[in-house]
Amino acid sequence: MSTGEIFMDIDSQGYKEKLYKQISDAYGKVVYTYTTQLYQAGIDAEFSKCLKKVQIGLSAATSAGFFTTIMTGWSCLNWINALVSTALLGLSAYITSTDLDTKVQRHIQTANRLWLVREKYIALLTDLQNLDNHQIIEERDKLTNEVAEIYAVAPLTSGDAYCKARTALKENEEQFFSQEELYKMLPAHLRKRT
Repeated sequence: MSTGEIFMDIDSQGYKEKLYKQISDAYGKVVYTYTTQLYQAGIDAEFSKCLKKVQIGLSAATSAGFFTTIMTGWSCLNWINALVSTALLGLSAYITSTDLDTKVQRHIQTANRLWLVREKYIALLTDLQNLDNHQIIEERDKLTNEVAEIYAVAPLTSGDAYCKARTALKENEEQFFSQEELYKMLPAHLRKRT
């Protein structure tokens, strides 16, 4: 058996089908990661908002406790105020050290970069039949390297964000439109007449 018989001919239609499957799989992974990054940005933004509300509440309680202690003269309020102040200090230190707002921006930036790659994969899948296998391999490899560069600096996501992305993609078809939805979104002069 010759080497050519063992390995499928790179110029064959069968090889093109394998490339299609591989590129489709890579596209799916990019869509998942893109969606997960967006959900993680939302989770982190909501958590940041919640922490800031608690911080404002603790600040108000500390101020009120100080004035109440002065006005009433109750020394036991000093202890309560000290505990609230300590909690506020700990929360403020945590907010400063985690810098959730920066994390949110990094997730959004990663998603934006992945959006462009996602669109490039769609374009490659669309053009697949008009390209020879060597051109497809070249484009695939470029996209693989581009994705690797994005993943190398991408912030980590949580299991919660992944589960939300999975539900959004599989059950709600969040990243996709029906033909009717697409038709309604197009300006009237671009809608196909049937």
